Amino acid sequence: MPQHDFSEPKLHQTRAPSSFRFIRGNVEKIGDEQRFVHTEDQTVVTVSPKYFIGSSGSVRASDLLKIKWDFPQLFVQEVQTDDEHTSALSVRKLCGRVHNILFYFKDCTLESDILCMSNVPVCPFRQYEEEKLNCLDRTFEHRECLE
Repeated sequence: MPQHDFSEPKLHQTRAPSSFRFIRGNVEKIGDEQRFVHTEDQTVVTVSPKYFIGSSGSVRASDLLKIKWDFPQLFVQEVQTDDEHTSALSVRKLCGRVHNILFYFKDCTLESDILCMSNVPVCPFRQYEEEKLNCLDRTFEHRECLE
C-alpha cells in the first residue's frame, strides 16, 4: 500500500508537520482562584515536501524563525495592524530578520578561529572567515530574504 495518495514521492509530506500555537489571555479571578482565560488562540502549521525537506529539529527551528519573521505580532503583546500601523509592522519584520541573520553570523564566529588566522595566502581560517563575510554580504544584497 502506498503511504500517501500522491503519485510521486516528491509530493509526500513530512510525517509530522510543525505546528505552533500562540495563546493570549488574561488572568482573572474566578471564585477564589486566579485563572488564565484565553482571549485569542492562533495556530500556525507548516507542511513541507518530505523528498526535499526533512523533519529534524533544525527544520522545525527554521519554521519557527520563518513564522517569527512573517508574523511578528504573534510574539509580542500588542501590535496594531490597521492601515496606520502597517509600516510599523513592516519595520518590525525587517528588524527581526536582520537580528536573526546577524545573531547567526555572530554565533558562528569563534574567537579561536579568528586567532588562528594568518596572512599566509592559503590560510584556511582566513578563507573561511572571508567566505562567511561574503555570504553575509550576499544575504543582505538578496532583498527577498529581508521582505
